[in-house]
Amino acid sequence: MRVYSVQIAQKRLKTLRLPATSAHAARVSAEFLLRPGDRIEAIAEHCDASIASGQAALSHLLGREYLDLDGAPMLIEDWLLSARMASATQALNTKLALAGLRLDLAEQRLAIGSASRVPVLHHWFIGTPWEGSGLIRALAAMPDAGRVNLTYAGTRSRAVTLPLDSVLRRVTA
Repeated sequence: MRVYSVQIAQKRLKTLRLPATSAHAARVSAEFLLRPGDRIEAIAEHCDASIASGQAALSHLLGREYLDLDGAPMLIEDWLLSARMASATQALNTKLALAGLRLDLAEQRLAIGSASRVPVLHHWFIGTPWEGSGLIRALAAMPDAGRVNLTYAGTRSRAVTLPLDSVLRRVTA
């Protein structure tokens, strides 16, 4: 038996954790809890927060292809390596904000927004164990992770900050 997170749209968004054998079974169970006018927004398998899950989520993120950098398609890891060596951090942060990422080179930290609030992250994590708020939970379990509220390209989001060295160490290892 697995645990599934079910999001129901009411006057406010509420997430329920329901034990079920499949996403369909979780939907059937959730439908019994709906009030008139409510609807199910999303169903995803609940993500257990662990260091291994956080590392796997980070690897998934770093391997995503993002906007072209200097005319060539680049992975998120390439963007981070370039940003660390660039002096134009503000310009890079403007581009990274669309993907729910922010670099703070003074503090040497990378902030990663919530996949449930940032559309690009949402798209990259659809169908993974880190879909929705699972990304934030998994990354928050990593060593030296911090939590902050940030705005990415006009979208307010909960975020997890990680030491840039630990993120880049995973890239260069």
